[in-house]
Amino acid sequence: MATTEENLAAFLLADTAIAAAVGANGIAYNHVPQDDEAPYIFFQQQGADDDVALNDSAGVPTRARYAIECWARTPREAVSLKNVVHPRLHKHRGTFGASTVKGIFAADVDDNYVPNGAGDDSGLHGSFFVAEVVS
Repeated sequence: MATTEENLAAFLLADTAIAAAVGANGIAYNHVPQDDEAPYIFFQQQGADDDVALNDSAGVPTRARYAIECWARTPREAVSLKNVVHPRLHKHRGTFGASTVKGIFAADVDDNYVPNGAGDDSGLHGSFFVAEVVS
């Protein structure tokens, strides 16, 4: 069974516009691509919550939150990539990689967000948002 992270990467790459923009290896979970080839999408889990009810069985959290970073050579390219990725995720429900989701909700990051996907002075520009995946 695929993880939520594997499903997220597969779901994004299934979109032809995203795949054309970043290529087959242009989506990275928890680590920046070694060659720093831009553009790319970096994402990292920020947390997870579980809806609690007395009749729930034990299991994994049902609402994982991810920071999603779109990196490119220019600010315009980074924003353009975000403008393709964000609507792909926001308000999506149904097929999600090898699984299904009840819903995905995306929003801009907080003003104090510190990006993680380009830890050096590589000259890249980023545009960021968060997405909550409800499974």
